[in-house]
Amino acid sequence: MPADGLLDALAESDLVAHLLRGHRLRAHPSAPRRGARAAPVRPRRRLVIDLGLPRNVDPAVAEFAGVELLDLETISIHAPLEELHAADDARSIVDAAAAEYRARSAEQAVTPALVALRKHVFDVLDAEIERARGRGDASDQTEAALRHLAGVLLHTPSVRARELARQGEAQSFIDGAAALFGVDIEAEAAGRPHLSAVDDASAAS
Repeated sequence: MPADGLLDALAESDLVAHLLRGHRLRAHPSAPRRGARAAPVRPRRRLVIDLGLPRNVDPAVAEFAGVELLDLETISIHAPLEELHAADDARSIVDAAAAEYRARSAEQAVTPALVALRKHVFDVLDAEIERARGRGDASDQTEAALRHLAGVLLHTPSVRARELARQGEAQSFIDGAAALFGVDIEAEAAGRPHLSAVDDASAAS
C-alpha cells in the first residue's frame, strides 16, 4: 500500500501485526475510548499484535473502542515461550563470560610470580641434581622422581595463586612467595641472578 494509505488500511483492518522497528503506533486523542458515550454504530472489533522488543505500539491503543492489544509481555505471561526470554538468557551468558574474562585477567597479575617461583624451584633442583651426578649418586629414575615431586609441590601454590588473584588478593601471593622463597620477580623477569635462603643453604651443602 502507499505510505499515505496506512491509516485507511488500519481503519478497515480486523488484525494488525506490528513488526516495524523504529516506527511506533500511537494513540490519537480524538479516537473514541472505552467507556465513552456509545456510538450509533457498533465499533469494529480489531486485534492489534505488537511483536516489538521493546514495544512499538502505544499501550493507550488498547483503550480504543473495539480494540484489543496483544504484546509480547502479555504473551509471555499467559503462554510463556523460551524464545521470549532469549534476551535475558543472552545477557546471562554475556555476564558470565565477562566475569570469567575479568577473572582470567586478574590471574595475569600472579603469572610473573608463578613463573619466577617455578623457575626458582627447578633451578635449585637442577643444581642439586648436578651435585649428585658429580658424586655419582644420581640416576635417571631418581631425577625423574625429583622433578615429579617438584611439580606436585608447585601445584597447590599455583592453584592458590589463581584463587587469590580472582579475589583481588594477587599481591598477597606475590608477597608470600618473596617472603618464603626469596623470589625476586623483577630479577627473574630480567634474568638476573639473585640470592635466596634456599640458594644459600644449597651453597653451604
